[in-house]
Amino acid sequence: MKNIRTAFSTAVALLLFVGYLASVFSVFNETQSDYGAKVDQPPVVFLALAILVLAVILAFMKESDEKT
Repeated sequence: MKNIRTAFSTAVALLLFVGYLASVFSVFNETQSDYGAKVDQPPVVFLALAILVLAVILAFMKESDEKT
């Protein structure tokens, strides 16, 4: 379970990092409105919802007592 949480946290951090970089580049290229329109699409909203639901599920799952 710990490996799944670590992988999930890493993936979310990577998505946040890439999104932030895209946002910064859109400001420097003066294409903020285009970036805002791309981010406000249903696939991005569903991805955010899936991340939220998975985070809640992982938060309530117990750690196993097995030691490897």
